[in-house]
Amino acid sequence: MYPLIDRLIRLILTLPVLTASSERAFSAMKIVKTRLRSKMKDDFLRSSLVMYIEKEIAEKFDVNEIIDDFSEPPFLKFLGSAPTHHLRPSLHTIWGLKYPPSPTHHAVSNATHNR
Repeated sequence: MYPLIDRLIRLILTLPVLTASSERAFSAMKIVKTRLRSKMKDDFLRSSLVMYIEKEIAEKFDVNEIIDDFSEPPFLKFLGSAPTHHLRPSLHTIWGLKYPPSPTHHAVSNATHNR
């Protein structure tokens, strides 16, 4: 009968929830972004805050499964297109790359860096 009043009441009822979540996010930022970590990049800070705020979900992650996902071929194909001559020998072995890199690899990566 009074759609505007109904809409206003629904809006008012949602305000405390929005305020509480933003307050939780700011208090989480105080914990995550300490004085020692104050020079954090925005993406890393955002990711750290999500992990802290959603810690109940994050605790269910299997770290070994995540490592396995990043060691599968689709990710390695992407990684293979990046310059890899600076990696430690152990990483070359893990990722199945030729070590030491061939001289042509250095020439190609140096040519791309000089552009």
